[in-house]
Amino acid sequence: MHRRLLALAACAAFGACLWTTAAAASTSFSNTVLRAPFTLPPGFSSNPANQSGDSEPAITFGPNNVMAVDGLGWLPFAVNLWKGHFGATPTFFGPMDTSLPITGRGRVNLGDGDADIEITSAGTTLLNDLDIIFTAGGTHVKLGVSVTRCPASATGPSDCTSTVLDTAGADRPWITHLGTTAWVSYHDSQNSSIIRTWKSTDDGRTWRPSGSPLNGLGSVTGGATFNNIQGPIVADPTAGDVFDVSRVRRTAVLTTRHRSSSMHRRSRGCRTSSRRSPSIR
Repeated sequence: MHRRLLALAACAAFGACLWTTAAAASTSFSNTVLRAPFTLPPGFSSNPANQSGDSEPAITFGPNNVMAVDGLGWLPFAVNLWKGHFGATPTFFGPMDTSLPITGRGRVNLGDGDADIEITSAGTTLLNDLDIIFTAGGTHVKLGVSVTRCPASATGPSDCTSTVLDTAGADRPWITHLGTTAWVSYHDSQNSSIIRTWKSTDDGRTWRPSGSPLNGLGSVTGGATFNNIQGPIVADPTAGDVFDVSRVRRTAVLTTRHRSSSMHRRSRGCRTSSRRSPSIR
């Protein structure tokens, strides 16, 4: 017993030494607050003054250590964007998607519902946004998805162009890329909740539908007809495959019954690379 106590004491002392050494060698972190300027209407104030406030930030890196950070603006309908380089504080690029294209007389299409961001190998920034579409009378009717493209030479939002992908009801879009090829995924916000994907092969200039990872999979499809929740879409930089993860067969919000998770894999070469994965065209 005495030997055991001595052994335990030695182990405890050794563990404490290791902890102290690890703590001394640990990397310290700095915290830099990024604030988006916004002029409030008369009678309103913010602290600090004339600030938008943001939530749900995202960060990405591209060639030559370029960095982009976005955040959903709280006060205006705008995705606030900062750009810079790794290791330095980024500067405010501007409020994005404050007025997106839309068909229909008097309709207004605003961004800032959700956002995800990527920088391609060409240095192009692609901002994927959940759009909020209003009628002429100001009534919210639909959610859509768009991609805003800012070339490497862009210095502000006026140098960027936007492409609307869907206006029929959508939710939680994500974006990924491999080289100058990019993919967008999102799920319907209507009853079907089908997950949809779009693909661009020209650095985000044009887009085309690229199928659904939930269609044509037998029992997986049969159990995924309503209330599907999807996570990020990711391109594998080594093999070129694209992965999309989703939670399907949810029968109630925040419950665990009848719930499953699926990972969908799509090959870059337009063929299915696994039984559970649809082809991408």
